[in-house]
Amino acid sequence: MREDRNNSDSDPAARSGFLASFVSRKGNNLQVHCYHKPDFASPAFISELREILRPFYEDTTALIARELSHCNIGYGITDETGKLLSFALFAYGDLDLENEGSVPSLYVGLAATRAAVAEDYSAPDVRG
Repeated sequence: MREDRNNSDSDPAARSGFLASFVSRKGNNLQVHCYHKPDFASPAFISELREILRPFYEDTTALIARELSHCNIGYGITDETGKLLSFALFAYGDLDLENEGSVPSLYVGLAATRAAVAEDYSAPDVRG
């Protein structure tokens, strides 16, 4: 399932960190999407992940398989044609800790941006 999100100020996903900064800098033609497992493991999505990762890894097969087996949610930014420009994968779950019981946890998985997009983006200096 892909949830389309625009870059409006009322959308918490579009307001958060990198995605908000990136979308606001690149204009209104970009969309933020939320992908839920198992839908983000489609052949088309995997093909786009491989294309994005190709400049950084010689073989992405094991990397993508590991991340898709562990992660249960992903976020992505697409351009006006629907081409995936950037993605981040996560796993939400609970850890059973001794003396604390079940504790919510977040695994931050694989994230990448197309090399051409990364060259266009310069992060603001947020140091004090």
